[in-house]
Amino acid sequence: MIAQMQERHLRPALEKLLPVMAISCWGYVPEDLEIVFEPVMTTSPAERAELVQKLSTDVIQAFQAGLLTREEALAELKSRGEELGVYAKIEPEKEKPAEIISPPAEV
Repeated sequence: MIAQMQERHLRPALEKLLPVMAISCWGYVPEDLEIVFEPVMTTSPAERAELVQKLSTDVIQAFQAGLLTREEALAELKSRGEELGVYAKIEPEKEKPAEIISPPAEV
């Protein structure tokens, strides 16, 4: 994913910018000027699943123990999941259930 973004967004900008910088610094563009991106470490699906489980377990346990409300647990899972790109679809509830209103007591 990062490598694709580097190729799609960064390389075109660098291909325009580096020749201008080279001319400004050296007065010419070297023939061997090339852009090489260092490989970025990626995780396997199994490693990613393990990381997600580690990030989620304590939040789930705290919710089950009653230490967090449902909304707090969802918010915490969403914030922890941003780093790994999971739980992105968690949204705060748009509608709260209607409160039960008891009818007025008859006199």
